[in-house]
Amino acid sequence: MQLSRNTSPVPGRRSSCASASEAAKGHNDGPLLYSEDKDEDEDLKQMGPDEDHDTISGLSEPTPCALIHSVGGHRTEVAWGIVYPRQFELHTVPIQAECAVVKVELVAEWPKLVLPFPPNDEISKLGEAVLQRIQWPRIDIVVRSKQVSSQTVAKAITKSASDASKLPTKESESAGAPKSATKSVPITAAAKSATITAVAPNDAPITTAPKSAPNCVENIAASADKIVAANSRTQKGSKKQEPIKRSKEPAGKKQPKKKGAASPWTQENPKYRYGRPLLTAAELENAGHAITSLHNYYLQCCAEKKKYIVASYKRGHLLREAEDECFLLCFNDLYDLFNLDALDVSLLHSFTLSMIMETKAKSVPVGFLDPQMMSLSTMNQDRSYVVDYVTKALQKCARKRLIMFAHNTVGHWILVVIIPKWRKALYFDSQRSKARDHSVLKQALDEAFISYCTLKKMDTSTSLQHVTKFQCHQQPPGHACGFYVIHHMVKAMELLSMQGDPEEFEVMTNTLGINDLQAIREKICSFILDQVISAKGEFHCRNPGPNQI
Repeated sequence: MQLSRNTSPVPGRRSSCASASEAAKGHNDGPLLYSEDKDEDEDLKQMGPDEDHDTISGLSEPTPCALIHSVGGHRTEVAWGIVYPRQFELHTVPIQAECAVVKVELVAEWPKLVLPFPPNDEISKLGEAVLQRIQWPRIDIVVRSKQVSSQTVAKAITKSASDASKLPTKESESAGAPKSATKSVPITAAAKSATITAVAPNDAPITTAPKSAPNCVENIAASADKIVAANSRTQKGSKKQEPIKRSKEPAGKKQPKKKGAASPWTQENPKYRYGRPLLTAAELENAGHAITSLHNYYLQCCAEKKKYIVASYKRGHLLREAEDECFLLCFNDLYDLFNLDALDVSLLHSFTLSMIMETKAKSVPVGFLDPQMMSLSTMNQDRSYVVDYVTKALQKCARKRLIMFAHNTVGHWILVVIIPKWRKALYFDSQRSKARDHSVLKQALDEAFISYCTLKKMDTSTSLQHVTKFQCHQQPPGHACGFYVIHHMVKAMELLSMQGDPEEFEVMTNTLGINDLQAIREKICSFILDQVISAKGEFHCRNPGPNQI
């Protein structure tokens, strides 16, 4: 259970469990259109926070919901996510009395809708709020008993895609643009990690994150854009940590969209071409079996107009909120993997899950955290959310001797290993000589560790000691930091044999050889084939919706 920072309810709000349950019963079948009756709307606006329409006050824990907004004369569901009924502050600021805190997980085809209460200057539109917590009017939040399913969303988007030109965005309405001039915008679950829960008959919910509506795939994936709609401040994947310029696209070719100054998602490699081989024939001939097999699968998917692979994982794997979650392995990211280039967060996700499988099978006392959750961008946007996550992880991993995670700074991956017994955090940085500001990460880890010690009634007089210049392998100029993080994850397992101070643990500082990088590539490819693509795999997405795209 996520730790609440505020245990007392909002003053003056009345419990409305009955209303909440009734609302949930009536709105579990996906996106709906709501008739916009002016008299009814006026009545709702005049109702105070104590009236029965407020279904949020009756909730006691984070609950799936839909966000309603007026679009083109209709009240329709424009986004889906999780409402936090017991959170009354957002980024240290008290929320509006008529609002509730919602984490946006999926946005429909109106990403340019202006937020009624922007959380900061960088996030002003709905499409920019994916994976972020925002304020949303309580009367426009529909409680659900389960998160919206991908099949239902796909059906709704298929219908709405054909009608999108009739429904202007809030911006176009305010600008007085004619409705017929408004172009449809593909769904922006674009954020590669935005999660929704797909419920299969007689089966547990399976989380999926369709990158776009089925009928809009060509619009968004033709250039395989991985637009992280979260915000312009999220950290850049390691492609930009060096001042190396890639060759520009030929004239007339669409350039990949630029993202903000910090994102764990990499930009599309300009050398990547959808449907073309990721390696030369000579390179494939010398590659391992898993690489050639995955390459053949990629070509087969391209022939079938598929754009990515969906991986699904359980709550217990990475201690996330939803019972089932997923992420996308985009083909342009496979291009970087095959060519030993910058690794996207989805690939670090994959390797982390493979380590979780291995350590569990061998009963090795090591815990792992979600690299997306532990990125600097997430901490900058909602540090308290990350602190709660790490606190919960420390409790769940109380018997683990090590807890490690890949951390994305501004354009660079490092490995962080927490050793609770020694109250130390070791930072494996393959560019150790470069100055980095780890203050945000340190503060988050320290606060979580103190909270954990308080809960366990342990000594709270000292926090973690952060060893930010720990000796480790150093990379040459380039974008290989993700590969070094993976190598260091495996190497750090040897800390389990240490009896004394972990700072005495010695790691070579030499550059990894090409064979080391290729071995990592082979291991990731093998994991994707056996555990994600294979129907028998532990992380195979059993919801046919996304895999049909």
